[in-house]
Amino acid sequence: MKRWDYIIAIICLSVVSIFCVFFVLSRTNDEFNAVEVRYHNEVIANVDVNVDATYKIECIDNKLSLYREDVLIKQIDVDDKNFFNTFKITDKKVEMIDASCSGKDCEKMYITSKHMLPIICTNGVSINPVGKTEIDDLV
Repeated sequence: MKRWDYIIAIICLSVVSIFCVFFVLSRTNDEFNAVEVRYHNEVIANVDVNVDATYKIECIDNKLSLYREDVLIKQIDVDDKNFFNTFKITDKKVEMIDASCSGKDCEKMYITSKHMLPIICTNGVSINPVGKTEIDDLV
């Protein structure tokens, strides 16, 4: 009788473990529809991830500019040196494709509905996923 108790306990634990792994791996965030582009934790713009495009963040002569497909979207004054970042949105996947930072670790980062960690670059630029209810104006 004790042997059957152990077998039943192992089967129950296995089923619960499989269910937990399936639940965690199949979890998606349906509310993911935008990202915040930030510079030194100040929001520059909210970008719609449903629109496939390439964006460039460029700082020249203390003017930080955000471009979508080479069209200027926003420009602000900053107290920093020259740098640039380029990120691309394709099929709701946001990925950094080029940056002027040292190490270029940010070029390995991406955001999807299953991978919701922000992209952080050492030059002060970060891209953070946000939900539908958190934003009003998308660019």
